[in-house]
Amino acid sequence: MFMIFDRYMSRIPLIKHVWSTWVSFTTTFYPRVYFSDIKTWNDKPLASARTLQHEWVHLRDAETFFGLLPKKLRYLNVLLFTIAYVSPQVIALLAPLAMMLDPTHNYMWLLLLGALFPIPSPMRMYAEIRAYRRSRELGADVEHMTEAFTTMKYWKMWPFKQAVMKLLMETSPYKHEMDEVWQGHAKK
Repeated sequence: MFMIFDRYMSRIPLIKHVWSTWVSFTTTFYPRVYFSDIKTWNDKPLASARTLQHEWVHLRDAETFFGLLPKKLRYLNVLLFTIAYVSPQVIALLAPLAMMLDPTHNYMWLLLLGALFPIPSPMRMYAEIRAYRRSRELGADVEHMTEAFTTMKYWKMWPFKQAVMKLLMETSPYKHEMDEVWQGHAKK
């Protein structure tokens, strides 16, 4: 499927940009982590290990809805986390429903499609801040991470550069737990 999409749809400049950016990311969809390619994993093991810890924070946050709900509600937590992460852009999926309800006078669908624009996404910012804090603790560049929030890399999820830099300086939520694993692995 990806080959067909890549072959035909990538000829449209905007789609080509979005697609090439999307396939170069490492991401999670509970309970798995998806790396963009095995070559990066093999060529840059330290950077890959940092990325894996970043993604692990997302997995743990999804499992417990940012540590707010018990782990035994895992599937509810994952659903809540996923909706929170893709908001407000996910609201655009309701546009066809709004059009069907009253196609002649209802322009609510235009407002719903407006959610596709690069507007701030507080819950995605919160999730990524928590994960990028771990990346910072492992030596990632704060300026580079800040760009992820304020540029189209993450659809301008939080364009307030100073606020992002300040939030990144706090301790990651699972620091002690992950430091034990990181140091234990380094000793082997």
